[in-house]
Amino acid sequence: MNYNTIFVGMDVHKEKFSLCCYSIERDKFSHPHTTTADYKHILAYIASLREVFGEDTLFL
Repeated sequence: MNYNTIFVGMDVHKEKFSLCCYSIERDKFSHPHTTTADYKHILAYIASLREVFGEDTLFL
């Protein structure tokens, strides 16, 4: 397997979360997203990133 590593950053507030991902290989931030403060939305965000970056991607 050829693993891709993506770092997911979060800015956490009481009512909303801001998310973004960073790729060392590309040296680029991408896919900014703001959502209500619910962990289910974070899981959905990561699931959507798997479609973009591939199933063998490691999210940190």
